[in-house]
Amino acid sequence: MILPLLLALGWSEQLLAVEWKSIDLAAFHSTPTTAERCVLVCEAKKGGAGMQNVWQQALGYVEKLRLGSCQKILVTEGARFYLYSKAGGRWSETPTGYFNVEKIRERHVAPKGTSAVDTIVALTPMNLIRG
Repeated sequence: MILPLLLALGWSEQLLAVEWKSIDLAAFHSTPTTAERCVLVCEAKKGGAGMQNVWQQALGYVEKLRLGSCQKILVTEGARFYLYSKAGGRWSETPTGYFNVEKIRERHVAPKGTSAVDTIVALTPMNLIRG
């Protein structure tokens, strides 16, 4: 579900890599698709699999591969998407964005203050590439 979403948001196929270095999907600010150019890491689990440790798994990839340009981590389980962001060189352990493709809402109670619209806009190439 992540690949069609990112393509619909304007990402080109050349800037996306599926199963890249054990990462389910990675997005890059330019080609070639190297660690230095990775701006987004996506980790996906099957619907109903639960979200325990998914954020830590994705962050582990970012740290192990030294993805210094990576600004966002997107984790998903079925229709639910959680977005984590890096600001000031530090990753937020609390989701900075959330949306459920089955029930898109402008505002969510949990994670507190997240907006589906803001989360989706944050995933566009314009927002991730310009950093």
